[in-house]
Amino acid sequence: MNNSYKGLLAVILISFSCSHIAQAHQEQSGQAADSGQMVVLKLVSGDRLTGKLVSSDDGSYTLVHSILGKITIPSKDVESVLQLAKSPDDAGDEKKSAESASDENDGSKSSESDKSGESGKTAPSSAATEPEKPKSPWTSSFSLSFTGSWSNSNSMTLRLGFKTQRKTESTLLSINTSYYYNQSSGETKNNDFLFDIINQWTIGKSKWFVFAQGRYQYNEFEAWEHRVEGYGGVGYYFINNDKALLEARAGMGASKELSGKQQLQPNALAGLSGNWNFDKIQSINGSITFLSDVADLSQYRVLANGEYVLKLPSLMDGLAFNAGFNNEYQSTVTGSSTHNDLKIYAGIQLQF
Repeated sequence: MNNSYKGLLAVILISFSCSHIAQAHQEQSGQAADSGQMVVLKLVSGDRLTGKLVSSDDGSYTLVHSILGKITIPSKDVESVLQLAKSPDDAGDEKKSAESASDENDGSKSSESDKSGESGKTAPSSAATEPEKPKSPWTSSFSLSFTGSWSNSNSMTLRLGFKTQRKTESTLLSINTSYYYNQSSGETKNNDFLFDIINQWTIGKSKWFVFAQGRYQYNEFEAWEHRVEGYGGVGYYFINNDKALLEARAGMGASKELSGKQQLQPNALAGLSGNWNFDKIQSINGSITFLSDVADLSQYRVLANGEYVLKLPSLMDGLAFNAGFNNEYQSTVTGSSTHNDLKIYAGIQLQF
């Protein structure tokens, strides 16, 4: 056999061997598929893509995906190819079969999820329970009392009050305001306003506390007319719980009358205040404060107040009836001022 025949035979053998090896490799990996058929590409990453195969040459696969459109995947990223249908009409059923097969690996997870879902319906976990909203540290109330008579001598009395309190483990802030107006036979008898604020800070875990207090008062019929005061000192809780409160305070400060006396007057302060809840609907509260001129102890004032509150939940949530008194005694008076300035009231209160 001459050299030309030997060379031709070698070429034929090499071509046959390469073709056989490539075909065997494709059959082994499942990547043999015809263009125009529905296929499932299983990627090396574990993902699966289902679509119509356009071409599978040049080291890549090109297919038309129902969502992604026309895409090209390198052959090195494809682990295997599964041909689904012989014609596009059968692709839908074949695709469902392939997707079902692709979900077999996740069967146990789905089963566990279904079980947990069913158990969730019958026995919700405690973690799903909504936590209770924290109770607000603020409590407030607005009160109104009004009386009037129209006969031979017309008279009218109006009182407005507002209280708010913020209580935490270490502080107690209280704000109290009131306005009182009285008219009789067309003549104003009383017209005064009071604003009082006090903040207390507990000292560690003890029953002792320190406080700071500010006070503004307006009275049309007093010689001083406007008066501002400020005090600070220490106090002690004799009782401090949800049912009752009893405390004492002592300190120093000063007051200044914006009309009448113009000089700043140093004062000593001593006071006692508290409240008691009889039950869920009834309570009383009150205080008495002694203020004395440091330079002249014969000049002093005594401030006293008390109030009874009856909640009326059967009528409206937060509604209450209240009745009380306020009195200010002055040891020294000038002009038309009186020693006692007593006010008694009764009305309704809205708590919030």
